[in-house]
Amino acid sequence: MSTMLHDLGIEPGALLVNIVGFVLLLYLMKRFVFPPIGTFIDQRRDQINDDLDNAKAARDEAEREKAAAASNSLQIELEARQAAEAARDNAKLEADALIKEARDQARDAERAARAATERDQVDAAKQLRSELSGSAAQMCRSLLVQALDQERHRALMDSFIADVERLASQQPGSQ
Repeated sequence: MSTMLHDLGIEPGALLVNIVGFVLLLYLMKRFVFPPIGTFIDQRRDQINDDLDNAKAARDEAEREKAAAASNSLQIELEARQAAEAARDNAKLEADALIKEARDQARDAERAARAATERDQVDAAKQLRSELSGSAAQMCRSLLVQALDQERHRALMDSFIADVERLASQQPGSQ
């Protein structure tokens, strides 16, 4: 084996020193280098796992908040629709009340105007009657004064008295 190593250009002593050096290096690395690296790797793995758990929890919380926000949004939209419907209904009721009040006022004003017109007609009729009766009486006086002289007046009175006596005698209880 030694010749074969020589043929390859490898010194058996150097090979043995290299092997011992390599084993010693492995031992020293295992003793002093690998433990801190392993600890670092373990810490890093734990930190990564914690970060992943935190990210998952944050994502879950975000999903819950998103669902709650959607639910709140639907609730707010429903309340807004209800408020709009209530406002529309109130406005319609108020408009109907105002229209009814305006109609009532118009009806009352029409009644008052008709009553005033009727009063004015009655007053005008009374005034017209008064003026006509005054005018008629004055015309009658004037006609009588012109038509009745002393003699005619006496004849008219005698005729009137005769008519009264004749009517009195014709009544059933006077005989």
